[in-house]
Amino acid sequence: MSSRSDKERKLKENTEASIEREYRHELRKLKQTDNPKIKEHLRKQWEKAARDVDRNKLHEVWND
Repeated sequence: MSSRSDKERKLKENTEASIEREYRHELRKLKQTDNPKIKEHLRKQWEKAARDVDRNKLHEVWND
């Protein structure tokens, strides 16, 4: 069974990957090369979702 710290680390890694993927998608859509405001906005959205998962459902997400 995975420890909670492993699950939290994996959640953080997945959140960072999701932020980067969505950021690149938005930049392509807007035909821009960099926009820190978009990245910060996406980070706030994804980190809120990750906190909710961590607080409420982390034990359900990975039942190893």
